[in-house]
Amino acid sequence: PRYWLSRRQNSALRNKARERGGAWDIAVLLGVSFPGGQQGARRIFDCDDEDAVSGQRAVHFAAEFGDEALLEVLISAGANLNAQDRRGRTPLILAAIKGYHKVVRALMCNGANPALTDRDGNTALDLTKTAATFECLLAEGAQMPDITDENKDALLIRYARNGAVPLLRAVLQAGADAAHTDTDEDDSTALVLACRNKHEAAAAELMEATKLAGALDLQSLY
Repeated sequence: PRYWLSRRQNSALRNKARERGGAWDIAVLLGVSFPGGQQGARRIFDCDDEDAVSGQRAVHFAAEFGDEALLEVLISAGANLNAQDRRGRTPLILAAIKGYHKVVRALMCNGANPALTDRDGNTALDLTKTAATFECLLAEGAQMPDITDENKDALLIRYARNGAVPLLRAVLQAGADAAHTDTDEDDSTALVLACRNKHEAAAAELMEATKLAGALDLQSLY
Protein backbone atom coordinates (compact mmCIF):
# COMPACT_ATOMS: atom_id res chain seq x y z
CA PRO A 1 0.00 0.00 0.00
CA ARG A 2 1.03 3.60 -0.62
CA TYR A 3 0.45 6.35 1.91
CA TRP A 4 0.07 10.09 1.56
CA LEU A 5 2.28 11.49 4.28
CA SER A 6 1.74 14.59 6.36
CA ARG A 7 4.49 17.21 6.57
CA ARG A 8 5.44 15.90 10.02
CA GLN A 9 5.65 12.33 8.74
CA ASN A 10 7.76 13.45 5.77
CA SER A 11 10.20 15.14 8.16
CA ALA A 12 10.42 11.98 10.23
CA LEU A 13 11.21 9.96 7.10
CA ARG A 14 13.92 12.38 6.04
CA ASN A 15 15.52 12.11 9.48
CA LYS A 16 15.45 8.32 9.33
CA ALA A 17 16.92 8.42 5.83
CA ARG A 18 19.85 10.50 7.07
CA GLU A 19 20.48 7.94 9.82
CA ARG A 20 20.14 4.82 7.69
CA GLY A 21 21.54 5.94 4.34
CA GLY A 22 20.48 6.27 0.72
CA ALA A 23 19.23 2.71 0.21
CA TRP A 24 16.63 3.05 2.94
CA ASP A 25 15.63 6.47 1.61
CA ILE A 26 15.01 5.14 -1.90
CA ALA A 27 13.21 2.06 -0.57
CA VAL A 28 10.80 4.36 1.23
CA LEU A 29 10.29 6.57 -1.81
CA LEU A 30 9.55 3.55 -3.99
CA GLY A 31 6.69 2.60 -1.71
CA VAL A 32 5.32 5.99 -0.74
CA SER A 33 3.28 8.65 -2.51
CA PHE A 34 3.90 12.31 -1.76
CA PRO A 35 2.23 15.54 -2.92
CA GLY A 36 2.94 16.40 -6.54
CA GLY A 37 1.98 20.06 -6.34
CA GLN A 38 -1.02 20.05 -8.68
CA GLN A 39 -4.42 19.92 -7.02
CA GLY A 40 -3.03 17.69 -4.31
CA ALA A 41 -2.19 14.94 -6.80
CA ARG A 42 0.05 12.22 -5.51
CA ARG A 43 3.38 11.56 -7.22
CA ILE A 44 5.24 8.26 -7.07
CA PHE A 45 9.03 8.16 -7.05
CA ASP A 46 10.29 6.67 -10.30
CA CYS A 47 13.66 4.90 -10.03
CA ASP A 48 14.32 5.84 -13.67
CA ASP A 49 13.77 9.58 -13.23
CA GLU A 50 16.82 11.39 -14.61
CA ASP A 51 18.60 14.60 -13.77
CA ALA A 52 17.76 17.30 -16.31
CA VAL A 53 21.37 18.48 -16.62
CA SER A 54 23.54 15.36 -16.36
CA GLY A 55 20.99 12.81 -17.58
CA GLN A 56 21.98 10.59 -14.67
CA ARG A 57 19.54 8.41 -12.77
CA ALA A 58 19.62 7.03 -9.24
CA VAL A 59 21.40 3.91 -10.49
CA HIS A 60 24.22 6.07 -11.91
CA PHE A 61 24.78 7.62 -8.48
CA ALA A 62 24.69 4.23 -6.76
CA ALA A 63 27.33 2.92 -9.17
CA GLU A 64 29.56 5.99 -9.07
CA PHE A 65 29.66 6.07 -5.27
CA GLY A 66 29.85 2.31 -4.76
CA ASP A 67 26.59 2.11 -2.81
CA GLU A 68 25.87 -1.62 -3.00
CA ALA A 69 22.77 -1.46 -0.77
CA LEU A 70 21.19 1.29 -2.84
CA LEU A 71 22.02 -0.57 -6.04
CA GLU A 72 20.32 -3.70 -4.71
CA VAL A 73 17.16 -1.72 -3.98
CA LEU A 74 17.17 -0.15 -7.44
CA ILE A 75 17.76 -3.48 -9.18
CA SER A 76 14.83 -4.96 -7.25
CA ALA A 77 12.70 -2.00 -8.37
CA GLY A 78 13.53 -2.70 -12.03
CA ALA A 79 15.91 0.18 -12.70
CA ASN A 80 17.38 0.34 -16.21
CA LEU A 81 20.99 -0.76 -15.70
CA ASN A 82 21.99 0.24 -19.24
CA ALA A 83 20.75 3.82 -19.06
CA GLN A 84 23.25 6.33 -20.47
CA ASP A 85 23.77 9.84 -19.19
CA ARG A 86 24.55 12.91 -21.30
CA ARG A 87 28.15 11.70 -21.70
CA GLY A 88 26.97 8.28 -22.76
CA ARG A 89 28.17 6.70 -19.54
CA THR A 90 26.30 3.74 -18.09
CA PRO A 91 26.29 2.74 -14.41
CA LEU A 92 28.75 -0.04 -15.35
CA ILE A 93 31.19 2.46 -16.88
CA LEU A 94 31.02 4.68 -13.78
CA ALA A 95 31.60 1.75 -11.42
CA ALA A 96 34.51 0.54 -13.56
CA ILE A 97 36.15 3.98 -13.54
CA LYS A 98 35.95 4.12 -9.75
CA GLY A 99 37.16 0.54 -9.32
CA TYR A 100 34.09 -0.80 -7.49
CA HIS A 101 34.43 -4.40 -8.62
CA LYS A 102 31.58 -5.67 -6.41
CA VAL A 103 29.24 -3.12 -7.98
CA VAL A 104 30.55 -4.12 -11.42
CA ARG A 105 29.75 -7.77 -10.67
CA ALA A 106 26.26 -6.96 -9.37
CA LEU A 107 25.48 -4.88 -12.45
CA MET A 108 26.70 -7.50 -14.91
CA CYS A 109 24.96 -10.35 -13.09
CA ASN A 110 21.73 -8.41 -13.51
CA GLY A 111 22.04 -7.59 -17.20
CA ALA A 112 24.38 -4.60 -17.58
CA ASN A 113 25.92 -4.61 -21.06
CA PRO A 114 29.74 -4.25 -21.06
CA ALA A 115 29.82 -3.51 -24.81
CA LEU A 116 28.06 -0.14 -24.51
CA THR A 117 30.32 2.85 -25.11
CA ASP A 118 30.36 6.44 -23.93
CA ARG A 119 30.47 9.41 -26.32
CA ASP A 120 34.24 8.99 -26.69
CA GLY A 121 33.87 5.36 -27.78
CA ASN A 122 35.11 3.85 -24.51
CA THR A 123 33.65 0.72 -22.95
CA ALA A 124 33.79 -0.02 -19.22
CA LEU A 125 36.89 -2.16 -19.87
CA ASP A 126 38.59 0.73 -21.72
CA LEU A 127 38.26 2.91 -18.63
CA THR A 128 39.19 0.38 -15.94
CA LYS A 129 42.19 1.35 -13.83
CA THR A 130 42.48 -1.56 -11.38
CA ALA A 131 43.32 -5.21 -11.88
CA ALA A 132 40.47 -6.42 -9.65
CA THR A 133 37.83 -4.57 -11.66
CA PHE A 134 39.46 -5.61 -14.94
CA GLU A 135 39.43 -9.30 -13.97
CA CYS A 136 35.85 -9.00 -12.75
CA LEU A 137 34.70 -7.55 -16.07
CA LEU A 138 36.43 -10.32 -18.03
CA ALA A 139 35.05 -13.01 -15.73
CA GLU A 140 31.52 -11.73 -16.23
CA GLY A 141 31.77 -11.65 -20.02
CA ALA A 142 33.39 -8.40 -21.14
CA GLN A 143 35.49 -8.87 -24.29
CA MET A 144 39.13 -7.85 -24.63
CA PRO A 145 39.72 -5.34 -27.44
CA ASP A 146 41.34 -6.63 -30.60
CA ILE A 147 44.98 -5.49 -30.34
CA THR A 148 46.76 -5.58 -33.70
CA ASP A 149 50.00 -4.28 -35.16
CA GLU A 150 47.95 -1.61 -36.92
CA ASN A 151 46.14 -0.24 -33.86
CA LYS A 152 48.37 -0.96 -30.87
CA ASP A 153 50.09 2.46 -30.86
CA ALA A 154 46.76 4.30 -31.09
CA LEU A 155 45.39 2.12 -28.29
CA LEU A 156 48.43 2.95 -26.17
CA ILE A 157 47.56 6.64 -26.45
CA ARG A 158 43.89 6.01 -25.63
CA TYR A 159 44.60 3.90 -22.58
CA ALA A 160 47.21 6.34 -21.29
CA ARG A 161 44.67 9.15 -21.53
CA ASN A 162 42.12 6.97 -19.72
CA GLY A 163 44.55 5.73 -17.08
CA ALA A 164 43.57 2.16 -17.98
CA VAL A 165 46.56 0.35 -16.49
CA PRO A 166 45.56 -3.28 -17.30
CA LEU A 167 45.04 -2.48 -20.98
CA LEU A 168 48.17 -0.32 -21.09
CA ARG A 169 50.09 -3.34 -19.91
CA ALA A 170 48.44 -5.48 -22.58
CA VAL A 171 49.33 -3.17 -25.48
CA LEU A 172 52.90 -2.72 -24.24
CA GLN A 173 53.26 -6.51 -24.10
CA ALA A 174 51.91 -6.61 -27.67
CA GLY A 175 54.81 -4.37 -28.73
CA ALA A 176 53.27 -0.88 -28.75
CA ASP A 177 55.85 1.89 -29.22
CA ALA A 178 56.10 4.02 -26.07
CA ALA A 179 57.73 6.74 -28.20
CA HIS A 180 54.59 7.06 -30.33
CA THR A 181 53.01 10.49 -30.06
CA ASP A 182 49.46 11.80 -30.25
CA THR A 183 49.21 14.29 -33.10
CA ASP A 184 45.97 15.64 -31.62
CA GLU A 185 47.65 16.74 -28.40
CA ASP A 186 50.93 18.55 -29.11
CA ASP A 187 52.67 15.35 -30.21
CA SER A 188 52.59 14.10 -26.61
CA THR A 189 53.76 10.62 -25.70
CA ALA A 190 51.55 8.25 -23.75
CA LEU A 191 53.59 9.02 -20.61
CA VAL A 192 52.97 12.75 -20.96
CA LEU A 193 49.24 12.16 -21.44
CA ALA A 194 49.07 9.95 -18.35
CA CYS A 195 50.85 12.60 -16.28
CA ARG A 196 48.73 15.42 -17.70
CA ASN A 197 45.56 13.56 -16.72
CA LYS A 198 46.98 12.71 -13.27
CA HIS A 199 46.95 8.95 -13.78
CA GLU A 200 49.86 8.10 -11.50
CA ALA A 201 49.63 4.32 -11.83
CA ALA A 202 49.50 4.58 -15.63
CA ALA A 203 52.50 6.92 -15.62
CA ALA A 204 54.45 4.47 -13.47
CA GLU A 205 53.56 1.67 -15.90
CA LEU A 206 54.82 3.73 -18.85
CA MET A 207 57.98 5.19 -17.34
CA GLU A 208 60.39 2.34 -18.01
CA ALA A 209 59.00 1.60 -21.48
CA THR A 210 59.32 5.25 -22.45
CA LYS A 211 62.90 5.33 -21.18
CA LEU A 212 63.80 2.21 -23.14
CA ALA A 213 62.24 3.74 -26.26
CA GLY A 214 64.53 6.77 -25.85
CA ALA A 215 61.57 9.12 -25.47
CA LEU A 216 61.80 10.05 -21.80
CA ASP A 217 61.79 13.84 -21.50
CA LEU A 218 61.47 14.79 -17.86
CA GLN A 219 60.93 18.46 -18.69
CA SER A 220 57.76 17.62 -20.60
CA LEU A 221 56.25 15.97 -17.51
CA TYR A 222 55.99 19.25 -15.61
